[in-house]
Amino acid sequence: MVKKLLFSLLLMLSIHLVAQTTQTTQTTQTVTIDWGRNSTPSATGDKKASRTIEIGDTVIWNWYSSGSHNVDSAASATESFESSYFGNGGTFSYTFTSIGSK
Repeated sequence: MVKKLLFSLLLMLSIHLVAQTTQTTQTTQTVTIDWGRNSTPSATGDKKASRTIEIGDTVIWNWYSSGSHNVDSAASATESFESSYFGNGGTFSYTFTSIGSK
């Protein structure tokens, strides 16, 4: 009787721990934005216009034009980031760690 009770208790504890671990697991994603001169990756109607970025997600900006460009956050942004200038084929990535908007 004691063995059955102990087994039942351990089984319920195991199920509870597995369920709790499953609920706290978050899947992160990588979002790639290709852009260049005269492109509008944030314009309304563009297929890359609207993205929901979750905490832990990484965004990669790929510059594919002549000249150079940089990527930086808005002055009012929750998180602050700024790349150096990079030329054709250059990339910058940032992993978001806070909730924000824009």
